[in-house]
Amino acid sequence: MSLINRIEISNFVCLFGPEAPDKDWSPQFRHNLLNLRSHSAAISMPNGMGKTSLADAVIAVLSRDRTLVTQTREKMAPALYGAYSHIRVELKIPSAGSHNDMLVNNGEEIPGETWVFGICGFRGQSQSMTFYYYKGRLDDCPVAKVDGHRITLLS
Repeated sequence: MSLINRIEISNFVCLFGPEAPDKDWSPQFRHNLLNLRSHSAAISMPNGMGKTSLADAVIAVLSRDRTLVTQTREKMAPALYGAYSHIRVELKIPSAGSHNDMLVNNGEEIPGETWVFGICGFRGQSQSMTFYYYKGRLDDCPVAKVDGHRITLLS
């Protein structure tokens, strides 16, 4: 069974809502990396901050459900912003013999093979959106450069 190791979201969900003009694009998730370490986790944020949008986007990546993909596309950056929106999920396939006991592995890296599944693109039906996957880690194909508190989204 595959486990979600990390989730990376960049340039996703406008602070001003889906009705905001493209010129007013300001992403709620500029570049966020959720390191779950292949363990059970809960996400706690105030109402209206994007928990449901985040969950729907992750499920859209993994299932390609048309309704969720459409909803996710509506929350992506407009093309004039210049940098794609990315939703990426790093899955871990635990090595044979590794413990699946949550209490034993609490806080430890679970050994195994990693794969990344993701989507990138812009909002709007006329814009392209790409599903992709590769064997490796999120770090193998960065979508942002982080230098202290400065984040630069890569095209």
